[in-house]
Amino acid sequence: MLASTVKSHKHGPILCEMVNNIVNGVRAEKIHRIDVDFVMNETNLDTLLGRAAHIKFLDNETLMRSLVYRFSDLLE
Repeated sequence: MLASTVKSHKHGPILCEMVNNIVNGVRAEKIHRIDVDFVMNETNLDTLLGRAAHIKFLDNETLMRSLVYRFSDLLE
């Protein structure tokens, strides 16, 4: 999937570099990706930067508990 993103997206090489920087040094057999989509009803600097979605994710206690419960085996 990353290869197709690099080819099709104008910022593909930058995205690839970001992924490499994030996973560099991670010692795991597998990395799991969970896509979460929040509806953002307003447009401001935080939503444009993506900061608002990160904050919404961390502030959503129900979602966090659900993820910890559902994927507890991955957190060992």
